Amino acid sequence: MAHWSSEAVTRFREYLDETNEVLHLCIDGIRSIEHAVPLAEAVHNLAVIEGPASVAADSERSLAQTRARASLARREVQAGFPLLHAHTLAGVWGSLEAAIEDLAVGILEHDSTIRSREAVAKIKIGLAEFEQLDQSDRMRTVIGELQRTSRADQRLGVGAFEVVFDALGFSGSVSEDVRRNVLEFQQLRHVIVHCGSIADRRLVSRCPWLELRPGQKVRITHAQFARLVATAIHYFADLVERVRE
Repeated sequence: MAHWSSEAVTRFREYLDETNEVLHLCIDGIRSIEHAVPLAEAVHNLAVIEGPASVAADSERSLAQTRARASLARREVQAGFPLLHAHTLAGVWGSLEAAIEDLAVGILEHDSTIRSREAVAKIKIGLAEFEQLDQSDRMRTVIGELQRTSRADQRLGVGAFEVVFDALGFSGSVSEDVRRNVLEFQQLRHVIVHCGSIADRRLVSRCPWLELRPGQKVRITHAQFARLVATAIHYFADLVERVRE
């Protein structure tokens, strides 16, 4: 029989698979736009020769639009698609957070003894609200309150997750490489979502190895994207293994 954690693992994997497919679909599409100008020019020349003035004017506007898009596509290709990688990276972080929360909720659902642990037992939730929820939502509410009381959202890197798993009795060691990469992932996601991909002082001070300056545009490379996503997968797999031991 599959372990109960398989559901969270499957959701995370399916999101990553779909995200990867869409990312590469976008990259392939942008690359093809770069080569669309010759065809657009040929169509325009035919319109000028054979069509009325109104058709030629429309064709001219269409050609100008194609050239502008091709120019943008060329810049994106040369830069390594930083905008696509940044937006995709932010989505993967959200999926990682959701997957880890699903795992924590599952722990409470499938092991009632965990609910007696001090950090969990002392959580206070309104009875009227709690009774209206089904079992899964009750456990999710408990995890949400545990995150709030432990100030998980204010902790750096893996600390945002480890504080919850420690409270549930599933603490574990995390390598320095994983700690550094998850911190980088978290801080980059923050500036992508909240600062328009402009480096702030927190990113600069917390991730000095990126060698960024406050106010500098953050450009996510494919190599950086792949490294951070691979780390997210590795870290989530480690949490799953803790739960399954």
